Amino acid sequence: MAASIRAGDVLAGRYRMVDLLGETEGGWLWCGHDDVLQRTVAVHLLAADDDRTDELLEAARQSAVVADRRNLRVLDADLDDSVCYVVNEWGHGVSLDLMLEASGPLSPRRAAWLVA
Repeated sequence: MAASIRAGDVLAGRYRMVDLLGETEGGWLWCGHDDVLQRTVAVHLLAADDDRTDELLEAARQSAVVADRRNLRVLDADLDDSVCYVVNEWGHGVSLDLMLEASGPLSPRRAAWLVA
């Protein structure tokens, strides 16, 4: 089960789990490291028996063909005996929730720029 994955564990023989970033509604988001290509990645996990695994894999397939610099690319996705996972490229920057917490509401111009 995905809950038993810990820092240092390796998924699919290449994605080493580095830091658990979040856990919501039975899903986990990890900062991982692709040991084959030597790069940081985001790893989304669900338990293999979760009812949403088919939807997650289908969303990954559809997203993988989108070529837009505003989206993080899907690099890998699969289902094994214990977990369903989707690997995305790592995004650099500050999340919007942290930005709002630190600085308060955005100016109309900044908000329009982010939305655009």
